[in-house]
Amino acid sequence: MKSVIILFLVFLVFDRSRTEESESTGPNCEQILSMPLLDNMEATLKADLDVRTLNKFLQTFIREVVKIEVANVIHEDMKKIMNESVSDVESIFDDRTNEMKLGLDSKFDELTKKIMNESVSDVESLFDDRTNEMKHGLDSKFDELTKKIMNESVSNVESLFDDRTNEIKLDLDSKFDELMKKKAAI
Repeated sequence: MKSVIILFLVFLVFDRSRTEESESTGPNCEQILSMPLLDNMEATLKADLDVRTLNKFLQTFIREVVKIEVANVIHEDMKKIMNESVSDVESIFDDRTNEMKLGLDSKFDELTKKIMNESVSDVESLFDDRTNEMKHGLDSKFDELTKKIMNESVSNVESLFDDRTNEIKLDLDSKFDELMKKKAAI
């Protein structure tokens, strides 16, 4: 109820001061305004108010109220803007983090595949190298054995040939001696 009376009072004072502004302006204004007021018992009272002092008080009061309300509105708006900004930043951060994670996961998978492929290639290459070394070693051993067998075979063949040749020679010599003996006997 008091706030209604104060607002009514403010309205009347401003309305009255606007209409009488030309009469009560400047630092020397001493016009007195009579205004009806209501007390708690709703009885009409009459007060004589100094317009200049009342105007200063009301201007200060209105400035403070406006200042507080504007500060509250700005504070609420800034709080809302900050919350929205923080929410937007968090959303962007989450999106970028997820994008980076997906990118890193795919790069990790690619690297893993590449390493596995290189490992398989390395294993295949190592296997091929070892196989070739073993084949070369076996070929070398086979060649050595072949040469050895051939040398032994040739030696055996030569020995066998020499033995057979000697046998044939002895046989021929003995037959030749017999023929010579037969010829000499004839």
